[in-house]
Amino acid sequence: MTQPVSDKRRDVSDIVEENAHAIGQLIDLLQALPGNLYRQSFGYRKQHVIGKHVRHIIDHYSALLSATDCPGALLDYENRNRDLSLETDRRAGGHRLSGILRELRNRFGTEYRNELAMLHNSDGQRQVVTTSVDRELVFLASHTIHHMAIIRMLAEQAGVEVSAEFGVHPSTLRYLERQASDTARSANILIKKKVQPEVIDMSTNKNRKELLRKLSRNLMVSIPMMTVVAAAGFSTGSGSFLGLIPSAEAAQGEAEGEAKAEGEAKAEAEGSAKGEGEAQSSAEGEGEAEGEAEGVSASLKKAVRRPEGYTPYQGNVADLRAKGKELFNDTSLSSNGLSCATCHANGVGYNATFKNEYPHFVAMGQRDFGMDMVHLDEMVQICMVAPMAAEPLEWGSEELAALTEYARVAQKEFIDKK
Repeated sequence: MTQPVSDKRRDVSDIVEENAHAIGQLIDLLQALPGNLYRQSFGYRKQHVIGKHVRHIIDHYSALLSATDCPGALLDYENRNRDLSLETDRRAGGHRLSGILRELRNRFGTEYRNELAMLHNSDGQRQVVTTSVDRELVFLASHTIHHMAIIRMLAEQAGVEVSAEFGVHPSTLRYLERQASDTARSANILIKKKVQPEVIDMSTNKNRKELLRKLSRNLMVSIPMMTVVAAAGFSTGSGSFLGLIPSAEAAQGEAEGEAKAEGEAKAEAEGSAKGEGEAQSSAEGEGEAEGEAEGVSASLKKAVRRPEGYTPYQGNVADLRAKGKELFNDTSLSSNGLSCATCHANGVGYNATFKNEYPHFVAMGQRDFGMDMVHLDEMVQICMVAPMAAEPLEWGSEELAALTEYARVAQKEFIDKK
């Protein structure tokens, strides 16, 4: 089935950028997310997976791009591609999202034929519904942000720190900004009347950001599509843990509970905002190097350590060094386009302690991963996770042995230069 061809065109670049902003946030999170967490099952029935939400988002954008490949094609969200490899491969998911982001900007960044028709299945009856490119882009932005809200909660359950604006709709952020501004004006009026307000001092940008962070977090946990149940098998340092059971196929209803959530957030912020914001203040004091490993989960910190009973891969040393040299320059090992050689080409970028025999103290290992002593293969794993934003290599793998052996060569060359 095809739709009538129309010459109507419209500039949808602003709506495209709203989608691009959300996709960019998601790509950034995936780059910092451990691969095992991307595939981890959450919830009472263990059926909620970050990777599934990412795949679901990708499917919907792919449907729109397919429908606009040629004039007359129909948009069909129901018959999606559903590439299941995207649910388990974090890098593949991030790569596909990057491609979608580029295609959205290339295709819709300037004037584009706006008229579109969609094939919809209602109670088994398939019918063609009139829609438009800009309407579907608005829907996709909202749809993506709702699933990002779920992704954020799943990531935070695992101890990953996520931006306060991640998974919050732009309309909600604009509302929160207005609330912050209104609160600031109210506080200033009370101060002029010499009345001590019971709200946070909004006279500085820092405090405004603190309130915004608090309000947006409260709105996030009030999204009505979440069903909270007691989850077996999880615990935190403070006691019981709640598992979240979101709907991965029908997360499209923010407006239904937003007004209530906003009222609750405002009330809580006005009653207890004083003293909030410690997360932001601590983050502002972190250095750039520490920022590389921000949000590293406990499971990932464990993954870079030698496992119990670990036996390194055994192979021909010359062959391992040759393979290690190739991997040292291989950007595909990372999720951000870096390779080992990006920082250490021609023997540069090493700390003075690199000359010491392993295991020894490494500042980044102690600071970001809590390791007092680091073996050379552990150092390789740390570099995979932190600067290169990738998953650790498999312990006992030929790749890890090869990079470790080549690192010994680099260490010897470093010592000889000294």
